[in-house]
Amino acid sequence: MAIVSAMLALSLVSVGVPSLVEGDHILLSSRSIRLADVMPAARGEARTRILAVLPAGRDRIILSRAAIYALVRRALPGTTIERAHAGSIAFVLRSPSERVKASPLCSALNNSVAAGAAVDAALVTRVTCTNAQPAPLTFDRPSMLPRATVNLPAGTYLGQLSVRPTAIGKGQVTSLVSTVGPVRIVRTVTTLQASHGRRVFVRDSDGQVFAVRRAELIK
Repeated sequence: MAIVSAMLALSLVSVGVPSLVEGDHILLSSRSIRLADVMPAARGEARTRILAVLPAGRDRIILSRAAIYALVRRALPGTTIERAHAGSIAFVLRSPSERVKASPLCSALNNSVAAGAAVDAALVTRVTCTNAQPAPLTFDRPSMLPRATVNLPAGTYLGQLSVRPTAIGKGQVTSLVSTVGPVRIVRTVTTLQASHGRRVFVRDSDGQVFAVRRAELIK
């Protein structure tokens, strides 16, 4: 443990003699107070070292700069930092809405998708955003959905992609309702595309392909 702490301390002092953050108010994204919160100059693994945790049932705590200085020295023995000045810092946990805004969610595939296939909400899982390059997608205007440009395996990162639920899926067997005067005709058709639009191509039991209004289809 002493060796690890010494290595972390070395990574910290490699930037010179760091000092505690200026200001008297720090917003936290979690209940943990980490070294990076109080010492922005920290580098590497040292940044994630937890110094303290907000007490249960409280979303705010005030620590003197002297106490924070002592926490840093205890977490990283041998660290050379600028001695704390007088004063204190308030650590405040962000509200749930602020935490969501501060840590936006991104998307990843929960199943493999073939090149040219549409990516709808059923194929997407929300994940934490990373620095990874999102997979290449194109936008299909008729279906109002993104499409894969290459074969994509499950787990592929899509970045901050927002997709709408598929109102009508490709290959879905549904009922087409037509009205001719006082007569209401219902027949079975199969959709040939996924669509959020007003019209969708279908094939009936005779093999005929034609476009119908989305409102004429009953799931």
